[in-house]
Amino acid sequence: MPANTLPQPATQVTHEAVAGHEHKFTIDARQADAVRRWLRSLCPPDPLFPHGIVNSFYFDTPALDHLLEKINSDYFKTKVRLRWYDVENRPASSAFLEAKFRVGSRRHKARVEVPFEGAWLSRVPLEDPALRLIPERLRELGVPVAPALRPVLWIRYRRDRFVDPITRARISLDTHITVPGVNHELFDRASPLPLAAAVVEIKGRATDVPDALRRLTGLGGRKTSFSKYLACYHHVVDGVGR
Repeated sequence: MPANTLPQPATQVTHEAVAGHEHKFTIDARQADAVRRWLRSLCPPDPLFPHGIVNSFYFDTPALDHLLEKINSDYFKTKVRLRWYDVENRPASSAFLEAKFRVGSRRHKARVEVPFEGAWLSRVPLEDPALRLIPERLRELGVPVAPALRPVLWIRYRRDRFVDPITRARISLDTHITVPGVNHELFDRASPLPLAAAVVEIKGRATDVPDALRRLTGLGGRKTSFSKYLACYHHVVDGVGR
């Protein structure tokens, strides 16, 4: 695809006030198979998307302002990413451009489907000028994202999804979290080795973790406000980055 030319996205943005509560636990990646078996014994798989590979380009300003918001625990935080899903080794035929805003405990998400194929996204260098045009589509559709955003990291992982049969909370297990691509204007090279941690996320209406899942701490789970973007940034910088 030539630089500075991208297919037009859909014109309809979905806005959603994110309700409910989110709980995150990190586990040693070496325990991921055991945790997956344990979750399968407790919860049925998600009926629509039981498992797949999640890919995300995380966008940020040249000064990495959105990353600093997370590091500094700012009251206002923004996350902008382009996400696509590969299922059973089938590359995605489209992707989703997302902006997530957090003001204190209140969360809001804007999302639009865009016609970028996973096969192309997996090949294009993150410093390609064409990719900088993607967040501008959100601005054109009235979503207040910062100007001059560019893709910083490509983060990829396996996600297994479950549903708690009692509370209907949505549960995901994210494993083999890698950084297969970086913007070479910011980093020397990617870090293909996976993170040492895997992540369990629980999203639901209840303020507490469902009773059946509290044993997660006995399996080595540690409750945390884990950020994949921040963790992968450190993974690259501490290993090989500038």
